[in-house]
Amino acid sequence: HTFAEIGASSGYYNGAMAVYLDSVTFYLQDVDESCLNDENLDKVLRYYSKFRQTPITETNTFHIAIGTDTRTNLPETSFDIIYSNATFHVLDYPDSIIVDLYGRLKDTGTLSIRDEFAHDGSTQYCENKKCGNPLTNYLSFLEIMDQSGFLLIDKSDQFGYPVYKFRK
Repeated sequence: HTFAEIGASSGYYNGAMAVYLDSVTFYLQDVDESCLNDENLDKVLRYYSKFRQTPITETNTFHIAIGTDTRTNLPETSFDIIYSNATFHVLDYPDSIIVDLYGRLKDTGTLSIRDEFAHDGSTQYCENKKCGNPLTNYLSFLEIMDQSGFLLIDKSDQFGYPVYKFRK
């Protein structure tokens, strides 16, 4: 399987997942090279390799993709799963990024977005003190996804923020 995380930071979630997975190609995508870089990823992968008998890089592959405000710079039509964790509300151009992600998924691939959204029309802000950005309006989020060709196929509220799962 080929998996990408949008807004991957230093790759710590991917490293943790790789402890339990084999034969996965991970793409870690972000716009912040001071956080997502070879040195930080190497530290993360070495740390999580301690939880296995072999280094996680022997059983999985990791790639870094540094994007822009409008492009992910991920390979076209390559992904079984793309995941975004609490990133949607910080995107400067969410319409452009979602269109970009559509072209990165395989025809059978899925996009999962975990984030908090404003529901009552008022301006609400991210509760994370390091962030503080305004939350995206829920109906605007659904409209962006629909206009980009995505179909909502599942919603789960088990993980703090809801997770919305889409397919082409």
